[in-house]
Amino acid sequence: MAPGGTIGSIDARVLAGLAPHLATAGLDPAAVARTAGLEDPAAATGRSAIALCEFVRLLEAAGAGSEDPGIAWRLGRDFVPWAMKDMFPGIDGATLGDLLSGVVGAIGQVQSGSLLRMRVDDTVAIVEYRVLDPAIWPRARDVEFTFGFLDGVVRCFACASFRPESLVFEHEAHAGANGFDRSVGLACIYGQAVNRFALPARMLDLPLARPLSGVAPAWPAVRPDGEADLATRLRLAILSLIGEGAISQRRVAALCGMSERTLRRRLYAEGIQFRREVECVRMDYARHTVASTRLPISEIAERLGYRQPGDFSRAFRRAEGRAPRSLRRGAADRGEVH
Repeated sequence: MAPGGTIGSIDARVLAGLAPHLATAGLDPAAVARTAGLEDPAAATGRSAIALCEFVRLLEAAGAGSEDPGIAWRLGRDFVPWAMKDMFPGIDGATLGDLLSGVVGAIGQVQSGSLLRMRVDDTVAIVEYRVLDPAIWPRARDVEFTFGFLDGVVRCFACASFRPESLVFEHEAHAGANGFDRSVGLACIYGQAVNRFALPARMLDLPLARPLSGVAPAWPAVRPDGEADLATRLRLAILSLIGEGAISQRRVAALCGMSERTLRRRLYAEGIQFRREVECVRMDYARHTVASTRLPISEIAERLGYRQPGDFSRAFRRAEGRAPRSLRRGAADRGEVH
């Protein structure tokens, strides 16, 4: 996989919508884009979609260019009125639960290559989010932006005094993490397997304080992952199961929207070996996570489903020709570990 990331797209017009909010936050959108190696966001409307890694780089550059540790969170909040009018006008419903379900689904229509879902766990409603391409590291601001957006949706349409029940992040606490925690009003949890935004489940029944438009969406969706080739769909399904137990053919088939029998038949027809693909994805995730994060090797091994860290180290050495700790030391010497 290329270092910049190859999985996932986002509608390019999101950049144009974000540009004025960057300016309001005291940043020059064109300068931020240049820092990220991108075109001026205001000119992005000429493209239908951009690589998700480009959007992630833009938000990372915005975070690096601002003294406000909560810049991405605030950008997400400020993005709500524009997005609900111009991005997601087709969402309808009478309660906050309807709205959040619609927003989660709509984000999936303009952004591919990500895991985004909402579930209720006893008394807590949880939105889980993960960019599936392990090559898109380092990254932190995109999830802060996304969760800031969800926070803004709740505040704007249901409860102006809302504060999340908890915020859990994949990324390690960065230099401005203490300031970020203060900006959101709670102590966040870092370095976990998936990003989670939680709120009390009872809030889902809150009536909306303002109406939704209920008109047809104005923007075409980016190509959904369901229309991607089988190899890409398989990879995304495997990545989405990392950190969630055994990666079985049955679970992967369900995520690909087909029966296990159909998946086996299609894999055979295309000459794809399931176990080899699982191991390739695991090693790709391992390589980028070992080299780009400070996660303990034992934690990486557990996420990938190895029973013992030694089993993971041996598999890694077979695939990479050296131990994971050796790769991390080299990356640390080059300043690549975050």
